[in-house]
Amino acid sequence: MDARAVRTRQRLVDAYVRVSRPDAGVPRVSTIVRAAGVNRSSFYAHFDSIEDLTLYVLDLALADLARSQATIAERASQATRITALTAGRAYLDAIAANAPGLAAAVRADRAQARARIGATLEQTMLDFLSITPGWDAHSARSVAITAFVGHGWAGAICAWLAGELQLETNALLQELVALNPDPARLP
Repeated sequence: MDARAVRTRQRLVDAYVRVSRPDAGVPRVSTIVRAAGVNRSSFYAHFDSIEDLTLYVLDLALADLARSQATIAERASQATRITALTAGRAYLDAIAANAPGLAAAVRADRAQARARIGATLEQTMLDFLSITPGWDAHSARSVAITAFVGHGWAGAICAWLAGELQLETNALLQELVALNPDPARLP
């Protein structure tokens, strides 16, 4: 993609995030192109639909989260003692840094956002736990626990991003930890 196309795509993404409002629902293409200062055909040259743009914004934000989690895992693997709570806090900080894009995607397509955030959390947890001594990240039980926790956290994170949970990051982390199942009760 040439530099001009990259700039246009970024303008559309920025406009999408800017015009997305909690009480307004999914923004219309006409609103986005007006805010981006491009014509409608430019929008459709980059995206097939508003849903396509929503998923693109969500994927961009999740890619940033994955990069931040890779840094956390790298620090942990370098013999730095890192706890799951520390990793969770770092994940929420990364979400907060990407909140505008994630919140816009949650408002536009909550089910898709929740599924993708849950899958990202699940993989992040498996990566983190795989370097934890005594944890078998490939056992069926381990996968069940991380899937349950990842997707449970995703619902709460989506509610937080949508403004339905009015909590500071530390309070949200405590609520998320409370959602964790008792491992003894899982298969």
